[in-house]
Amino acid sequence: MKALILLNGNPPSEEILHAYSDGCVVYAADGAYRYAVENRVEVDVFVGDNDSFHGEVSAKRVLQFDPIKNSTDGQLCVEDCAAQGITEVVFLGAEGGREDHFLGNLGLMKKASKLGMRAVTHTSTCSLYSVFDSILLSVEKGAQISLVPFGEDAHILKAQGLFYNADGLTLTADDTRGISNVATDTNISVQLQSGFLLVCVVKGGCE
Repeated sequence: MKALILLNGNPPSEEILHAYSDGCVVYAADGAYRYAVENRVEVDVFVGDNDSFHGEVSAKRVLQFDPIKNSTDGQLCVEDCAAQGITEVVFLGAEGGREDHFLGNLGLMKKASKLGMRAVTHTSTCSLYSVFDSILLSVEKGAQISLVPFGEDAHILKAQGLFYNADGLTLTADDTRGISNVATDTNISVQLQSGFLLVCVVKGGCE
């Protein structure tokens, strides 16, 4: 079961919203509810403390929280997804506004993975995929691919379909070696021995 989590950053286009909401349980984190409604996307679960959305909410489930809390609305969405048996989460609206929120939203990808869910974030420029174990992606040949450790080092056991060999490579959080690789095939795969990795596919390079 897949969930779409709408975050209160840069609103995605109506086309993107409808493309990713199809067949998903749709979560809106507080202020994201506004652009969901404006683009006629039905919200299944509203999660928030109403600090960025103050109107009436019409959703199948409303999870209301006190503004004085220790988690962002996005994190509460992820935790509810895990509790509901969701196996894959897609984030939209993660970027824009405040950089601290964007960094925190990338951290939510790691949290989702630790809770047993695949996670992907689509931004205006790229798609970011979380990897704790292994991943296989269909991409455009020649697409720019970056392998970015997040929060900890990542040791790559094997990588296929990339111009620069990454087999046996340890990527550290303070090194940019994994940036700007290139897909040599329409399929790429990465298998980790340890750590956590974000695979970034620059916009236009992922099917």
